[in-house]
Amino acid sequence: MPEGACAFGPFVVDRGTYTLTRDGRPVALTPKLLDLLLFLVERPATLVTKEELLDALWPDANVTDNALAQAVSELRQILGDDAASPTFIRTIPRRGYRFVAQVETRDRAPAQAASGSLRAIAGARETPSREAYRAFVEGSLRLETLDVREMAAARDDFGHAVALDPRYALAYTGLASVEFVLYEETRWQNEPARHVLDDALEHARHAVSLDAGLAEAHATLALLLVSARQTDEAVQAAQRAVELEPTNWRHLFRLAHASWGSARLDAAARVRSLYPELAFAHFQVAMAHVARGRLTSAESVLREGIAAQERSQGGGRYPAQGLHWLLGLVLLAQSRAEEALAVFDAGVRALEPHRLYGREFIVHTQLGRGMALLRLDRVDEATAAFTEAMAPDPTHAPSRLGMACCLRARGESSRADAELQAAEESLSVLARGRTTGAAQLRAEIAVARGRLDDAVGILGDMLSTAPPGFAGWTLAVDPFLRQLQSHQGFARVLEHLARRAA
Repeated sequence: MPEGACAFGPFVVDRGTYTLTRDGRPVALTPKLLDLLLFLVERPATLVTKEELLDALWPDANVTDNALAQAVSELRQILGDDAASPTFIRTIPRRGYRFVAQVETRDRAPAQAASGSLRAIAGARETPSREAYRAFVEGSLRLETLDVREMAAARDDFGHAVALDPRYALAYTGLASVEFVLYEETRWQNEPARHVLDDALEHARHAVSLDAGLAEAHATLALLLVSARQTDEAVQAAQRAVELEPTNWRHLFRLAHASWGSARLDAAARVRSLYPELAFAHFQVAMAHVARGRLTSAESVLREGIAAQERSQGGGRYPAQGLHWLLGLVLLAQSRAEEALAVFDAGVRALEPHRLYGREFIVHTQLGRGMALLRLDRVDEATAAFTEAMAPDPTHAPSRLGMACCLRARGESSRADAELQAAEESLSVLARGRTTGAAQLRAEIAVARGRLDDAVGILGDMLSTAPPGFAGWTLAVDPFLRQLQSHQGFARVLEHLARRAA
């Protein structure tokens, strides 16, 4: 059917334009997944063997059945299909797959038919420009990789799309999403790229103004508002996206990200019901458990998430980069340093530095390793870990703090004080964009200097003035605050934190 399009359910897949749309809106697919969908849809109700699919999709390549099963699983996730009760793709055990939905063949309308409307080629209503739509699809494919090396080109693609059609709401949403990735890649640094976040917020708000019924625009705005610490508005934006598309797991994921406490757990449970293998949802749930002081529950959820990630061979399309890091902190907080170190080591091996949050969690995981090694009196190895943590950015304040702890353990007090002073000098920069992070660092430095009462006071003030949301959620597992565990005032701080997460 090369000259027409195939319609099934709310979807239309078109070999001629090489696109998939849902209710007239483009759906981003990798070329391999689009080829898989086309192969199945063009053979409705027919058993397609594994061998046929492997030969068609990976000709002359030594690819196992696991790669095919992973591709089918990812395609089902995009279509919102359920392997146990399939609407579109049914597995025929040990043999292959069958496309079970009713398929209609449609002639493709000529490009001129889009003239005078907002409906583009292949049914994308948002632009009458074929070139703008093509640029949008190219940008979407790059964005879906979550590979930070692709983001500059993706931003150019979306920028080209909006230059061609200034009323193209979906392209503005894509542009905001790319800028979200670019900003989040800097959030671990002393001074994140706030101007990039500001641009992203402007583009997301503009998308909403162009098309108030575009759920993806509201959901993207929610993500950005969380990064900007405007949590109340973030929740409202995410709720609007869910109202518009109640069964879209992406919008529910963003609602969980924007929410806190029981609201987060409820939204995350809905995400996991729609997308059980999404490892990042486990991270969201574990955050709330940690803030509540329920470390056993956090450990269980994190291990489930790591298992899900391993089943998808590294996390598939949406890896959760910080699962090992957080599990290591949870174990370390329970005085299980050997176990924690093994988990941190596994995390270093599992991290993908070029994907979103990869560099951040390389730094954080090395910090965790260093603190676990110090706990085990392996000071030389701890020094090496803190050196690794500092490598991407020698001015990174928590890394300098870690090195100070190591030097103190070596008995080099003057050098330790110099590192603490360097970390302290970063506070004015941190406070400009990350007030709660700056407060927590100030408390950690106070602990390192032996001023435990000051540290407790700083943390109490931080929680009292923080906006709604997950500010300070790591306090119960922060290894730099370990000396506060027997402090009565710190117990009250943790009780306050748990109430915020109720």
